[in-house]
Amino acid sequence: QLREKSMKVPQIEACLNKTTGVLDLSMSNLKSINFLQKLTHSKFIHRINTLDLSDNQLSTLPDEPDFFPATLLKSVHTVILSKNKLTKFPKCLTQFTNLKNRDLYHNSVTNLSVDHFANYKKLSWLDISGNPLAEEWAKLIENKDHKEAAIAVKEFCNDRASKQAKLRAKKEKQAAKKAEKERLEKKLADKEKRR
Repeated sequence: QLREKSMKVPQIEACLNKTTGVLDLSMSNLKSINFLQKLTHSKFIHRINTLDLSDNQLSTLPDEPDFFPATLLKSVHTVILSKNKLTKFPKCLTQFTNLKNRDLYHNSVTNLSVDHFANYKKLSWLDISGNPLAEEWAKLIENKDHKEAAIAVKEFCNDRASKQAKLRAKKEKQAAKKAEKERLEKKLADKEKRR
């Protein structure tokens, strides 16, 4: 059992298999991962490719997108958070640009968002089963293996993001037209006042 508040860099590094790149913090009874920010000072941070936080007591993770050190965001390709107590998708996990494998099996996550998967261009394996997901997401992964689930979620998110971008662009265009119309009406009204 690790004492996360007093964890020092050498203690964290001791959990790293330097050959496989797995930072194994599983079954450590963790309630927080704030100590992971100390990895910024680790000479081995670039070797970490897998972050295993499974079988802990994590109910929330930081919502700051820049919580993890930048080096870690690039080097990690697998995040394992199975068998925790997470109720929502942590925003700090959305910035892993090389993530291929994501395991959130058996938590309490009910709702996901397209934004949660926006940066996961390389995602090829996903397990979000065992969560009381909203119907839309549950149907998306129903009867699919983990590779098929990753593909389905990526396609769904890309499609939804594309639609959202088009809608945003349309609203911006309408707002610009309205602003221009109001500007012209004001200009005309000012001109009339001067006569």
